[in-house]
Amino acid sequence: MYFKFRSLCVVFLMFLVVASVFSGGQKEFEPIPGFSDEANQQLAKVFDAIAEEEGEVVAAFDWGKTISHKKEGSGYMSHNIIIEHAKQNPEKMEACNAVIEADETDADDYFILRSSSYWKGIKADDIAKLGYEVYKNEFEIFPAMQDLIQQLQAHKVRVIIVSNGDFHTMRMVVEKELGLDAEKSLYAFRSDVDSSGVCTGVLMPPKGEGKSKDLVVSEIIGDQIFFAGGDSAIGSDGPMLDMAKFQLAVNPKQEDVQEVKGRWSDAIIVNLK
Repeated sequence: MYFKFRSLCVVFLMFLVVASVFSGGQKEFEPIPGFSDEANQQLAKVFDAIAEEEGEVVAAFDWGKTISHKKEGSGYMSHNIIIEHAKQNPEKMEACNAVIEADETDADDYFILRSSSYWKGIKADDIAKLGYEVYKNEFEIFPAMQDLIQQLQAHKVRVIIVSNGDFHTMRMVVEKELGLDAEKSLYAFRSDVDSSGVCTGVLMPPKGEGKSKDLVVSEIIGDQIFFAGGDSAIGSDGPMLDMAKFQLAVNPKQEDVQEVKGRWSDAIIVNLK
């Protein structure tokens, strides 16, 4: 009797292994804590659609206030890292103030040029280490967004981050916190680095044009992506969301919700804290 029972167990286990092989071992979408029931139902359909896609499946996300946010108050990571660096290096305070002034004008091209110039002559690895230190002290990733990205990766979706921040300040955070290869996944403004690992201040492509993240995406991916998410759906992230089959709007302003739904009838809206 014991032998028959053990044989049945072996047969059942073999069945599970074979079923896993034929299904590609792909897990079902698991509802994400922090997302509403409606959002999770919509996401379940998105994940069902992944299997029907041919070729590489790409999901593109904004970074600041979409994936990561400041623990207290407001602010952008790349900005705060420059401020922290200037505090530690008072001779850079004038250059820091120029970056802050450019940021307050909301002229992205000008801000990017000033920021890149700020890091000229500094080792990229030192910038990355400081970036991670500031991130750990002042910022965090929304747990729900981390869960979403992990599930997309488990479904073999290529996740990319498109940001108006600085590559070197974000690199270590993306690698350590999300497990992404920054060289293949992070598209942010980026100073060239010389043979000794020092930033030259010369911007590398793809640059886009200020807030035009869609231009960056089209340059590296093409005309259409599978999924896109941003916190400024009616603003700078909108053109990137327009490129996607499925859209995710993170923390939209109450007055923008109807406009988001009007622009993308099936947009997934999530409100995170």
